[in-house]
Amino acid sequence: MSSESETDTVSQRDPLLSATKAQLMNRAHILVTSITKIATGDSSKLNKTDIRDITTWGQELLAVVTHLDLRLAEAEIQVTKCKLEASKAASRALTLGATEDTAAQETGFAPRAMRGAMSYAGALKVARGAPPKPLPSARGPVLAVYPGSEDTARTAEETKNYLRPALIRLNSMYKSTN
Repeated sequence: MSSESETDTVSQRDPLLSATKAQLMNRAHILVTSITKIATGDSSKLNKTDIRDITTWGQELLAVVTHLDLRLAEAEIQVTKCKLEASKAASRALTLGATEDTAAQETGFAPRAMRGAMSYAGALKVARGAPPKPLPSARGPVLAVYPGSEDTARTAEETKNYLRPALIRLNSMYKSTN
């Protein structure tokens, strides 16, 4: 009960804590505009370079506020996406009547929520107790062709034209040995 009363007291003392994002941005704009008006007013004894500096700093401050607003919006979108994904997973688990552990044991793969961000290591993870993924079999010998330092092929088309005769000779040698 005391924490609620403390929160109410703090929000009554500091209106910034209870203000919305739009209200805070509007307040920052009004404050910067007011500072600029004071600096450019008739009673101001500032020279033109000082007035220009104050105006520039005010514009930079508004740019920072706008940038922070964009970052906040991106973070809010990510939170919304995560909540949506969690609710979809929960409804899917309720619909199927299975938990993440049973789904992982049945499929052999860890659920996406357990893997986190998609990465090479995350793609290779399997559920606990599941058999490892089989490695692909070798496809046969591989030929690597490295162009010499005197080659002037700069585009993919020039490289194809350069390598085509070598591949035709190699293919004919391969057919003759079989």
